[in-house]
Amino acid sequence: MTSPTLAKPMWLSGTECKVGILYLVAIAYPAGLVYDAMYRAYDRQSSQTRCWNGFDSPTAEVIGYMPVKDALRYLTGAYYIEEDYQAEAAILPWRDGEPDAKAPQITAAPGSYDILTWDEEFGWSTPIAYCRGHIPLDAFLNAVARHIPLTRKTCCRP
Repeated sequence: MTSPTLAKPMWLSGTECKVGILYLVAIAYPAGLVYDAMYRAYDRQSSQTRCWNGFDSPTAEVIGYMPVKDALRYLTGAYYIEEDYQAEAAILPWRDGEPDAKAPQITAAPGSYDILTWDEEFGWSTPIAYCRGHIPLDAFLNAVARHIPLTRKTCCRP
């Protein structure tokens, strides 16, 4: 498990997040809460940063979010694989080497995070030579649901 000195990250609410940062989001659907990773998008019609890239549901809404890096640091114990990284101490360890091409991955590169996917024609969506660790997206989202769920107690700092 991660160090007891690492505080659980806080869920946020509102619209004060930035474009170009990968966020962990909690989405309220009528059937229940779902977690996903999304970027914030710029809405050209209103000239505001208020929509979630790729999310368009009339029956659901994003009710909380946090930077993916905060959730990853808590779950893995590090922002990415470093020389002294101790995978055995993590709730969810970073992996290195060739990712599984069949499943989307959360990847860390110096200074950024992304969803890594495989395309049969073009290969990896991000060059894996720059990756400093990866985690299957479904394993990450399941770990979030188990270890840092959005609850009334953890939601939400404006």
